[in-house]
Amino acid sequence: MHIVLFFTFDISLKKWKESGLLDREIKIYEKILKEENIKFTFVTYGNDEDKQIDNVPKEIKIIPAYELIKYSDIKLFRFIKSFALPFKLKKELLEGDILKTNQLQGAWVPILLKIISRKKLIIRTGFDAYTFAKKEKKSLIVKIAYYLLTQLSLFFSNIYTVTSMQDKQNIQKSFYLSKKVEIRPNWVYLNKDLKNNKRHENKILSVGRLEEQKNYEYLIKSLKGSDFTLDIVGKGSLENKLITLAKKYSVNLNLLGRLDNNELIALYPKYKFFVITSLYEGNPKAVLEAMAAGCIVFGSRIPSIEEIITHEKNGLLFSIEELNLLTLINKWKNKEKELEVLSINASNSIKEKNSLQSLVESEINDYKRLI
Repeated sequence: MHIVLFFTFDISLKKWKESGLLDREIKIYEKILKEENIKFTFVTYGNDEDKQIDNVPKEIKIIPAYELIKYSDIKLFRFIKSFALPFKLKKELLEGDILKTNQLQGAWVPILLKIISRKKLIIRTGFDAYTFAKKEKKSLIVKIAYYLLTQLSLFFSNIYTVTSMQDKQNIQKSFYLSKKVEIRPNWVYLNKDLKNNKRHENKILSVGRLEEQKNYEYLIKSLKGSDFTLDIVGKGSLENKLITLAKKYSVNLNLLGRLDNNELIALYPKYKFFVITSLYEGNPKAVLEAMAAGCIVFGSRIPSIEEIITHEKNGLLFSIEELNLLTLINKWKNKEKELEVLSINASNSIKEKNSLQSLVESEINDYKRLI
């Protein structure tokens, strides 16, 4: 069996490595290679440097797109040129049995290749891009583009996956052929020793882009007058605005910038409390990682987070319509026995649903269903 994985448009192995994602992203394919006789080819949006990247199993063949088409400094031109890739790749991928995307963005290449070669196609998406585009008030052209790409992907794919029930429901409301949508949650590293961690008692951790979606203005306002220090991992356009807001409300704010995956995984167990105040999400890895590390997660009451957290069982939920977050934290912060139960339940729930092994088994089953 031979699987051809198409990277997200404009993403390369080099970019994975530079962003600290390489080890995590490659882990699933390393594990599949150990368990099954399956070959992989990666089609990346890189150049010859992608073939030299360490930590990629030698069994995986790398085909950098910009060895087949000429790279352009202008993104629009790179997008236009990408439509030539299916024709350049047809001979290269004669042995491939299944085409698979890593995200929706870039799906046009394997869709065209499927039309040409009639191979099986799995469209994997991390979130419902069309719904996100609407909520983020993207331009009409962007919304139309995501709508058409999603509909074409549903039409031509043999399997179409999302990471949450909320994403599945959104797609079922907006698109034809949505019955084929299946849920494949994100996987996260599991913390093996939760009791050996000395955690910050008066610090709160949050992880996410400094953008409107993450609702950090609400979080800062909620902590007005508290003794908590707020540490946020992430970068974004609202950085200066959040710094100014924190000064206004006398909130001790530390912006830690962007961390690579290994640094981030090592950070979670140092914190007792983790907060996510998002207005909308897919299947947020930060929440899963924090719970896996035994953090007490306070999450906004939105459908995708309510899929993960059961209130007062494996985490705590609050309404973003009210400034009641600090009241909730203060109510629970000294309930040591109850917090220990929440921590253990949080970790166990992630072990059950979001382990690497569970995703590997789902991946292998998907491949076998199509062959």
